[in-house]
Amino acid sequence: MDVSVSQVAVGDQLEVWPMGCDAPSRAKVLEISEGERIRSLVVQLDGAEVEIHVPHSNTVKLLC
Repeated sequence: MDVSVSQVAVGDQLEVWPMGCDAPSRAKVLEISEGERIRSLVVQLDGAEVEIHVPHSNTVKLLC
């Protein structure tokens, strides 16, 4: 389900498309920080912590 990035909470699982991959991956949100125009999400992706910066106007795919 597509949701506004502002609705994402710690513990949510998102669909992400890592660069160079042909298929999406599941990433669990570990931390969130707010900026004026950007929301930064620290996610666990394939055992590593990765920081993703998403504009507040974007949507993300929330996985159940």
